[in-house]
Amino acid sequence: MLSGVQVGALQGVDLTLIGREVTALVGPAESGKSTLLRALLGLERVRGGTLTVAGHRLPRESRRVRAVVGYVGPDPTFYPSQDAASLGRFLGGIHARWAAPVYLSYLEALGIERERRLNELPLAQRMRVSLAAAFAMQPRLVLVDVPDALGDWGRDLLLNGVQQLRRDEAVLIADSRVQGLQDLATRVAVLAQGRVRYTGPVESLLGQLRAYTVADPALALELPAGLTALHRSGRTLYARGAPPDPLPLGLLSARSLDLPEAYLAVVGEVLPGPRARARARSS
Repeated sequence: MLSGVQVGALQGVDLTLIGREVTALVGPAESGKSTLLRALLGLERVRGGTLTVAGHRLPRESRRVRAVVGYVGPDPTFYPSQDAASLGRFLGGIHARWAAPVYLSYLEALGIERERRLNELPLAQRMRVSLAAAFAMQPRLVLVDVPDALGDWGRDLLLNGVQQLRRDEAVLIADSRVQGLQDLATRVAVLAQGRVRYTGPVESLLGQLRAYTVADPALALELPAGLTALHRSGRTLYARGAPPDPLPLGLLSARSLDLPEAYLAVVGEVLPGPRARARARSS
């Protein structure tokens, strides 16, 4: 649990991670996602607030925290001659909760060869080896830092691996991309401008937000009580609150959002329209 945490450029972060649930920590590049994950490992100096993992207070009990947290970093590296089997033997010697048979079964489930040198593997496969190791520690919490350098195919492999291996752990996935997370994450935390702009169930976020079609983009709207404008883009108004019935004067229609568009609405950005997407593909 994080309460009022100040670390790096982040201010007043409140976040609760729940067992058996996957939380997506999403935000633009350089928004502090990786910093927050390192703070949960006791590797970042926390200037304020309280940070507790599995009942252990950071930074005072950093060693105990690291014993119950599995971590998948953005660029796993290994010893030059190390393969997946020897990595398992090495980790078994330093982690009291290590489950060797579980690790080997995870490698098989993910299609990873035990004798292949790990540093010869592409990034996506190295991260999947790290994922198998993280879950084989039998942790209370698993942290996954998805790098922007990981292509869409490799990212899909990694997220599918999380879906395959997770059991009772709390899982926190830090990612700049939102596509595909709606099928995996039950909770979401949105980082922007150094703060958590929303944290809670994905369904709750989607239930709060709507995109409204505005009759006249130049018209100043008076919204009814309970409806809060987030921002406007042309004839589209993004707002939080229960859709009024009937719609007030000036609003023509309302529609629900998926998670990628809801994320962009919360952070104050907009998805490119069809023409913008066409220009991007042709450039």
